[in-house]
Amino acid sequence: MKSYFKNLYNYQLVPFEKEIVLFCSRDYINEALNIRKDLNEEIVAKAFFASEIDSYIEDVANKILEIVMEQTEWFLDDKEKEAAYQAELDETITSIEETEGISFDELTTEDCLDFWGVETKEEVLDEIRIAADFRIKYALFCSYHNGLDLKAIDLFTPDAFNSDFLVNYIKKDLIVNKEIEL
Repeated sequence: MKSYFKNLYNYQLVPFEKEIVLFCSRDYINEALNIRKDLNEEIVAKAFFASEIDSYIEDVANKILEIVMEQTEWFLDDKEKEAAYQAELDETITSIEETEGISFDELTTEDCLDFWGVETKEEVLDEIRIAADFRIKYALFCSYHNGLDLKAIDLFTPDAFNSDFLVNYIKKDLIVNKEIEL
């Protein structure tokens, strides 16, 4: 990869709550048990807490990534930007066709607002360019922290996007207090 960074921001400097309290309501448990009679309260609560912990970790990881992306100097190669854009565009078009049953050209203003929060297809293409740039930065960030050769990776190397190190870092000192309504 020809793209590179300077002064990569240390993700471990981003603060986050390392002790959280999760609360599972009696209404949630009862509703789940009404829908799935084959489950018991313990299974419902475990599933609820696992989902909430995963959501918290994802939120923290996204916050960390946002700050790293903003605080690092990025130098993105134009050819790699175009390749990333084409990959993002192709994935977007395929996703729309498979999930919505319409082509990109058939997107309405309402579709654009629902999916991307913008009004026009031109603005959607701008959002896809932003996602493409992020894809390159994310690959560099993950690859660097996984000890990969940054010049040897590309946008289609699955290992270049392995963020287990970040998830493990967040989980490492995380204390979760779980409460169930009596």
